[in-house]
Amino acid sequence: AFAALIYGVHQGGDAGWDSMQTIIGLAVGVVALLLFILVELRSSEPLLELRVFRSWSFTSAMLILWLTAVTFYGNFFLIPVYLQQVKGFNAFDTGLLMIPQAIACIVLMQIGGRLFDRMSVKPLVIIGTALLGLGAFLLSRVSSGSGMGMLIVAMTLAGSGHALYGMSLNAFVMKSAPQALINRVTSLNNASQQVMGSFAVAAFSTLLTARVSASSRAIPQVEIWADAFSFTYLVVTAVSIVGVVMGLLIRKPTALTDEAIDQPDARGLDS
Repeated sequence: AFAALIYGVHQGGDAGWDSMQTIIGLAVGVVALLLFILVELRSSEPLLELRVFRSWSFTSAMLILWLTAVTFYGNFFLIPVYLQQVKGFNAFDTGLLMIPQAIACIVLMQIGGRLFDRMSVKPLVIIGTALLGLGAFLLSRVSSGSGMGMLIVAMTLAGSGHALYGMSLNAFVMKSAPQALINRVTSLNNASQQVMGSFAVAAFSTLLTARVSASSRAIPQVEIWADAFSFTYLVVTAVSIVGVVMGLLIRKPTALTDEAIDQPDARGLDS
């Protein structure tokens, strides 16, 4: 299901959203995903525990986690490509320029973990996602002629934002899940983040290449790429804004009885 959906999204940018490859990929993905959900809800030992989504506190936490994962992986994918396509750096120099972002992540991850012990996850998610969005917005303003100082600041802000709330939000997700299912929720959490990261890379690369293809060929190639990156980073910023709004809706986890979700649902999708 996930492979077909990602293939369909990627083909949408390359061959067009009305192409046969795109339609078949998305259709197979949607049907396979619905069948997977149906089977999992009816199984007493599911591969991924989907019944836990009956808990609204868990579901809202997972939605925020997915949004922030899309934003983070979008930044993580786009920055190296931007440095090489627009700035002309090689892979080694690109890696060196990303060191400040990595250092900021290390520092803020420790701070975020300590703050989570003293306060709720809500302010960490709001501030961290806002920082990530601010970094993406600054990157959307960077042109081919911009200096490296602004670029490094924007990259550092983006990395710091994710590090501030990353561990705390994962801990909150685990805390929101019914304790009887905590062992199965861990695999669901890890798998879903990997899938959302793959979707983010596919979606943003599709936006990027579509923008490049739609640009006038009379414009220098480096300016075409700079415009495409600017547009794509604005989309990343918009996703970050949605993440901030979702962060405002975070509530203290509510208890959900194990009996309410521990048995397979004979009705399948009707739950």
